[in-house]
Amino acid sequence: MKIVDLGNSMQKGQENFKYYRSVSRKLLLSTHESNILIDVDEIGYLCAEGSYCRIFLLDGRHIICSKPMSWYFNKLEQVGHFVRVHHGYVVNIDQVSELHHEKGILLKQFSVSLPVSRRKKGIIKKLLESISL
Repeated sequence: MKIVDLGNSMQKGQENFKYYRSVSRKLLLSTHESNILIDVDEIGYLCAEGSYCRIFLLDGRHIICSKPMSWYFNKLEQVGHFVRVHHGYVVNIDQVSELHHEKGILLKQFSVSLPVSRRKKGIIKKLLESISL
């Protein structure tokens, strides 16, 4: 009969879980009906709707979440690629196709222009310059 050290195997499992969390690019979206696990690369942008958040995905779906946009932004900020462009909007910077002086930000896969606050226009322009060739 083999004796197994459960304390040691549990510690290794926790270490593996910590490693997975450090490289994970998944986000758990809480809705009224369910919890949905998505890859953050699927997100185009987020829109604040009071204490709710509407998340627009690249496949055309949108999900109304029961947590505020600021909660999701704090999570996405850790991953990078997401920037708050206005009080009510967060965008995936990889989806930006144009920063227009009057229209705001235009996104590749969405037929919308999102407003950009005056304070953030310069910051976003520098960010776009830093990720371009």
